[in-house]
Amino acid sequence: MKKNSTAFNLDKKKLRRLLKIGLKSPGAQPRVPDQKKAQLWRDTLSKHPPMDESQIEKLPEILADFCQTLGLLTGDKLEEWLRNQETDLSVIENIKQYAKTLSRKSRTDEEHVIANTLYYTAIAHALLYHKTKITEYSYAELTKAFDKLRKVVWIEDRYILLFTQAWEHCRKKLKGGE
Repeated sequence: MKKNSTAFNLDKKKLRRLLKIGLKSPGAQPRVPDQKKAQLWRDTLSKHPPMDESQIEKLPEILADFCQTLGLLTGDKLEEWLRNQETDLSVIENIKQYAKTLSRKSRTDEEHVIANTLYYTAIAHALLYHKTKITEYSYAELTKAFDKLRKVVWIEDRYILLFTQAWEHCRKKLKGGE
């Protein structure tokens, strides 16, 4: 993906205006967030991902890996890694694995939903910014998952946009596009 490209070839100002129009249109459903899930989502994104031991072992070998791992050591939060289109794919894979662990350890339905949302956020990031599928799920399965996630009312708009773009990407793959 080009560094300066935007969705539908619109600049950020026009895209923001389009999103506002869509949210204010008479047919649009008002988004009433589930406050508990919304807060749990924000709390999860503010956490630090676990360090990947394999990355630490490679620090002396490659400077790029060193810089990415150093970022993990210096305290960047999950959201910062997920919002940065240039985050190394190994970090995104680490976040996906972390989400799987959170899902297995979840004690409530809300924690399980948040872990799965984080899992699919990492997958969407890899699909869109690295053009890489980091899951064994099929494009059909991913299309269904992203379609559901792009309609969740407690997720912030920037992630709704990410899930919508991932949904569109998977649909194109299913139709043999790209």
